[in-house]
Amino acid sequence: MSSLIVDKIDQWRNGGLTVYFEGFGQCGVMTNPRSYLDRNEFVKVAVKKCE
Repeated sequence: MSSLIVDKIDQWRNGGLTVYFEGFGQCGVMTNPRSYLDRNEFVKVAVKKCE
């Protein structure tokens, strides 16, 4: 993932949003997006406001 995408994910998380992902043969809540910086693979990312 590019650093721009990781920065945006961090911004969403810091704003109280839960970030979900699908990629890297996994799916779930993204808790440490920086760990994916060096991976070149298509990833779907979605946010959902915490209720």
